[in-house]
Amino acid sequence: FLPTEKIKAMAVEKGSAALGREIQVGGLDISIWGGLGVVLQQVQIANPTGFDASPFLSAEKIDLKLRLLPLIFGDVKFDRLVIDKPAVNMVKTPTGAVNYAFATPDSLKLPEEAKAIPAEGQGAAMAISFDELEVNDGTVSYRDDSSQVRLNARKKRRSGGCPRPVRRA
Repeated sequence: FLPTEKIKAMAVEKGSAALGREIQVGGLDISIWGGLGVVLQQVQIANPTGFDASPFLSAEKIDLKLRLLPLIFGDVKFDRLVIDKPAVNMVKTPTGAVNYAFATPDSLKLPEEAKAIPAEGQGAAMAISFDELEVNDGTVSYRDDSSQVRLNARKKRRSGGCPRPVRRA
């Protein structure tokens, strides 16, 4: 009864604008039981220009539970963010460019507490806010082509939170 393809297109557009990266979503399901919930299937966040074509992040599923009241005031906040089987590929080139730096969107005001975050992370930190984070069966790969350092981490399950009070301009 909800136009999921239209909502999917809007979510991809808003997410891409917030991160400054192309986002692809294979499927989207919406639930209004217990609040507004969105489940994104087969999600990919692209690398920035100048990096290989493999995605910066891919995930089998991302399950979001939105808070309605902040959304009315233009602030995207999630009660819960669950990411299933994410693969994050972090790269530093020989020239020092990194694929994990995100631009701060012009449409967001930078709050005082976000100014303590290094500049390359402010855009990603401001894109969403959540009280509870759960990551299931995830991997993070780091490759530094300037020093030839390679790191790989895998975790079956991790939980935590990341509050962020940000108002849209």
